[in-house]
Amino acid sequence: MTSENTTDSATNPPAVTENSQDINPSSETGLAATRGNRNGALDGLRGLAVIAVMAYHVVPNPFTGGWLGVDLFFVLSGFLICAMLLREHDRTDAIDYKRFLIRRARRLLPGLILMLIAVLTAASIYEYAGRRKHVAIDVLSSFFQVSNWRLILANESYFANVSVPSPIRHTWSLGVQEQFYFIFPLVLLFLFKKARNWNMILLILLVVGGVSFWRMLDLYVPGTDPSRVYFGTDTRLYELLIGVIGAIWLHRRTKRAASGPARGPRGWGRQGEQVIGVLGLVALATIVYWMFTVNEFSPWLFQGGLALIGVMTLVMVVAATSPLPNAMTKLLANKPLMVVGDQSYSLYIWHWPVIVYLIWIMPNSSELSRQIAAVVITIVISTLSHRLVERPIHQHGLRAFVKYRPQGGKVLAIASVVTVLAGSGLLYVSNGPAGSDSVTVRVPADPYYGKDRESIPDFYPRQTVVLVGASTAVGLAERGLVNETPDLYVYSSASVGCTTYLREAVKAEGEGPDREACIEFRKSWQEAIEIRNDPLVVLLLHTRLLGDFYVDGQAYGPGTPEHDDVVRGILAEFKEKSLEAGARKVAIVNMACHERPDFGNIPSVTRSNSMELTRNLNELIADWAQVNDVAVFDQYSVLCDGDTYYDSVNGKALYDDGLHYTEDSAPIIWQWLAYEIRRLGPDAGRD
Repeated sequence: MTSENTTDSATNPPAVTENSQDINPSSETGLAATRGNRNGALDGLRGLAVIAVMAYHVVPNPFTGGWLGVDLFFVLSGFLICAMLLREHDRTDAIDYKRFLIRRARRLLPGLILMLIAVLTAASIYEYAGRRKHVAIDVLSSFFQVSNWRLILANESYFANVSVPSPIRHTWSLGVQEQFYFIFPLVLLFLFKKARNWNMILLILLVVGGVSFWRMLDLYVPGTDPSRVYFGTDTRLYELLIGVIGAIWLHRRTKRAASGPARGPRGWGRQGEQVIGVLGLVALATIVYWMFTVNEFSPWLFQGGLALIGVMTLVMVVAATSPLPNAMTKLLANKPLMVVGDQSYSLYIWHWPVIVYLIWIMPNSSELSRQIAAVVITIVISTLSHRLVERPIHQHGLRAFVKYRPQGGKVLAIASVVTVLAGSGLLYVSNGPAGSDSVTVRVPADPYYGKDRESIPDFYPRQTVVLVGASTAVGLAERGLVNETPDLYVYSSASVGCTTYLREAVKAEGEGPDREACIEFRKSWQEAIEIRNDPLVVLLLHTRLLGDFYVDGQAYGPGTPEHDDVVRGILAEFKEKSLEAGARKVAIVNMACHERPDFGNIPSVTRSNSMELTRNLNELIADWAQVNDVAVFDQYSVLCDGDTYYDSVNGKALYDDGLHYTEDSAPIIWQWLAYEIRRLGPDAGRD
């Protein structure tokens, strides 16, 4: 993470540098447990934080709250950057903003650019053709340090158990920190010039932090995916400011101690330092406990809990920076943790792409094998990156590689940037079929496709249609395809990840509640039918029908009589509620076959990849529909001709992620579906 130590040219003690992390400008003793001019305890704290994040990504159970390690980095980053800037201002009565940014770039960009180039290479080999342009955009957003906003605008989740996650998703936190680094020195300079005193500066920072905290409270909706408040710079800024405020407070305290009675270098004496060490240890133990016991659906975290963790982290940082040994420094300043902490940035940027692409490289390996491989490969790659690229450039600049060519450094820097930009562009346009297997879908030409409604003759049949479903239906509607067939008045009532049935009725004991958005969806899809004029209702089935259903506390999988009965009950309930709401007829789009990468052996992915389970479920649906006067639009026969998976349709990449249609294939699928709707006819279901 970007709280990683960086080198400052000021080495005269007791200066504050990004390497020394010394927040005590008057200390004669320096920092306890140091290694060179590095604070060993802070390295150890940094090591614990990155281990927690990696554990959450590699083995999410039992480390359900390992993502809290990022919060530790935020507070630590705010503290260290502010401490460094305060010392520079004390020394020079100024802040060299340009020099600050150059040092940040030298510290962070070499490893990041190398990782992005590796991701572009891997994506061109392994990614679905339909996903390559998304990865290209992800890479660019990461390079320009705005990946957190890219994820927000794309409505992506940090916590969802998806089969094809972005290999760049983890760089959202780097974006938050880099945006802070870009603005904060200017803000601090402004406050130095305009604020009357330190109390005014602290008050302004408290108000800004309070606004950020309020923003998180305002946007967070309990029971829903918290990714918006998790990713946002606006909602995470207060954690960085907790570190900033702590740095200012400690800076003032040490300066007062230096000019006052001798009660120790930080003003509270040896006994006080020991108390701080114990408090830091208690804070650390509590946060580690939460890393095993909380998850993203623990509402208290986003309703003040993360702020509490931020304050507790600040206590740990104050304890770790003690110039006297205490319980905290003794625990953290051990060699293994210090080594991990020294390399934490490299470990962080490399571990997630390694995890993602091992799914493609080792598709048939056990989950344990992939987990072990992920850890080992991450350690090897990050060590090489840290020692051979990041540290040399950080310490010596690009001349570490081009010592005898004065302009060579600039050429190398430009070449690296061009490689990322050009590579992203090439990946974006390489959106052809993922392989040689392509299925052909032929439907009669629609003479009015893409035209306005006024162009249709009066005698041409018209229909009102309500599409009901989850993300697949959302994709068809959001792309505007439903508006391309003017004879069909199509309305979408869909919600990502939601089912039409009440999940509480068939879920396992202890399983979390349904999202509020899904509960609302079960009302809204019926209301959408009620306000239409005698519509045809088309249900696009959710792959969750292939999951376990719980009856009387017992789990039943696809193919069991109990599971079949639940599926029939779900379909019957949907038909009944649709007709009650005013539908003239109900139609079902059955399931297609899939070959999704099994990211972490996700049961839902494994089952949706099963041709046999999918075919059997479709047969069950067909038998039920025939008896209950429900139409079936046979997507399986069209896209999986001969029980074969095809990765493209009519020469276009079929899926973005193995499940959802691409921008190129969606129009083909919609024209087929529109044709099936017309074949059914506007009088279907009428007496």
